[in-house]
Amino acid sequence: AYDGSLESEVAVAHAGLLAAQRHSDLVLRHVVEPHVYPSGWGMVAVPLDDPAIELQAARERFGNPDGLPLEHVCGNPRDVLLDFSRNVDLLVCGSRRNSAVKRVALGSTSEHLARHIQVPLLIAPAVDSLAVEQWHAQRQITTA
Repeated sequence: AYDGSLESEVAVAHAGLLAAQRHSDLVLRHVVEPHVYPSGWGMVAVPLDDPAIELQAARERFGNPDGLPLEHVCGNPRDVLLDFSRNVDLLVCGSRRNSAVKRVALGSTSEHLARHIQVPLLIAPAVDSLAVEQWHAQRQITTA
């Protein structure tokens, strides 16, 4: 699960190192969420005007992190990643380590996945500079 954040960079590093050790495929997935605008007491999800345009913008913005292909999908990250997990042996996602108030207000994708997923789930720590350094060093050796 990749969204361009520092936390997702850590998740990619953990997933990449594990995939290399296990000689497994690594698939990166980014979910383009519907825009959410405040409306009174609640939040109302506004559908994407044109998913094709939003997906193209995401492709241009993210490129190929660490030289790996990145799949872009429109939808709710919880639902998309839960569905995606049915096709993998292990799902790796990051954790933002939000406060309890933010988790209650915004929800936590990793907590939702942990409760509903049917395959192993690795929730990477929010910060792990050693894993990121090892992953980048390995990618340089692999691409050289």
